[in-house]
Amino acid sequence: MSKKNEFVHEIKAQIHEWSAKIERLEAEMEKDKPDIKSKQKEYLSTLRGEYDKAKEKLSEVQNSSEEAWDDIKDGVEDSWKSMQDSFEKAFSRFKKED
Repeated sequence: MSKKNEFVHEIKAQIHEWSAKIERLEAEMEKDKPDIKSKQKEYLSTLRGEYDKAKEKLSEVQNSSEEAWDDIKDGVEDSWKSMQDSFEKAFSRFKKED
């Protein structure tokens, strides 16, 4: 498996995991008090934004040629790590409100 394909596989798995977490959080949020819901909606919006960025990054990588991948891989990998950090920070803030 090429490095590009390995990376695509990693991104797909992470996106799938994030999607499941977001769905779970949405379901849990419906049970919360209105004042808590307001803050959690803000965090959930951040999570959705990071999720959307991840899907865009996946598309970018999937549509790149192997040659282009060699040229962009360092930037894409750094960007991906940043998205992962942002998602995890937003997720942890959401959970602290419980």
